[in-house]
Amino acid sequence: MARRTFNWDKINEQIKATVIKSSGSFEPIDDTISHPAKLVGLTFCGEEESTFNGETKIKNNMIMIFALGKDKPRVFSTKVAISSHEKSKLMKYLSGWGKEFADLGPSLIDQDALLFFENKDGKDRDGNPRVYTNLTRVAKPKDEYTLSEDVYAPKWIVGKYGETNIACGERLLIPELD
Repeated sequence: MARRTFNWDKINEQIKATVIKSSGSFEPIDDTISHPAKLVGLTFCGEEESTFNGETKIKNNMIMIFALGKDKPRVFSTKVAISSHEKSKLMKYLSGWGKEFADLGPSLIDQDALLFFENKDGKDRDGNPRVYTNLTRVAKPKDEYTLSEDVYAPKWIVGKYGETNIACGERLLIPELD
């Protein structure tokens, strides 16, 4: 797969545009409780060039797509570097979940998880107040989680990486792009 240049400014604009188009506003996830969830999809992004604080690195990234919520499921996606280093976000998530790096791949899809979040106040690119929701921990659930309905992959993921690049679970649908 060819290397992609990853520009945080552009992807944040895409996320913001998708959130505004799809829901009118972003509603933070309650960070005072744990959330039963299911990994419904994985997107392998390939090599991406990322510049942060003036330092450019090339990373192999993937996006984990989770569905959570009982009555009206919602989707939460998080991008992580594909790294087996013990301090990487991916390994932190996998080990808390009772999984190993060797488990990484389609066999993880449709696995139940317990997600923990942290909301932080910040500002968007225009200087307006905004709450950012970050996944802090993934744990092994005590009970099975059943989705009450199908969920859609975020349009920005489909638009950027293509529908054939998303490994889907049985309850994840690919939206049509406008």
